[in-house]
Amino acid sequence: TDTVAFTKSNIYRVTGVMHYSSGYYKIFPRDVNDIEDVTAVNDTFAGVNIRVYPNPSNGLFKLVVNNVKSGSFGIEIMNLQGHILYRNVINDPSGFSEYIDLTKFGKGLYFLRINDGNKASVEKILIH
Repeated sequence: TDTVAFTKSNIYRVTGVMHYSSGYYKIFPRDVNDIEDVTAVNDTFAGVNIRVYPNPSNGLFKLVVNNVKSGSFGIEIMNLQGHILYRNVINDPSGFSEYIDLTKFGKGLYFLRINDGNKASVEKILIH
């Protein structure tokens, strides 16, 4: 049997089978792959470390980019319709850190896209 270690302050996405009993819904994951820690987006893209946290949040996120080896990377945040709400190009090899305020866009699912001109990586961020 696989096990998952939970951290009390983290937020998890759990999928599985839902049962209703005694006035409560219960979700039973089918296996360890049904549990995902979504407290922060951590991604390594072409050797670059990207972190957006907290995730989910009220719309205030911190974006941290480290290990930029060479060239530039575009970072965009888009809504579900594909409209770009935030855009920045990272050129500094020492790294980059910025607070991003998306509170005016409301609750929902958004996408963080990292693009180096040849390939792209997309991660989900959530405003609750």
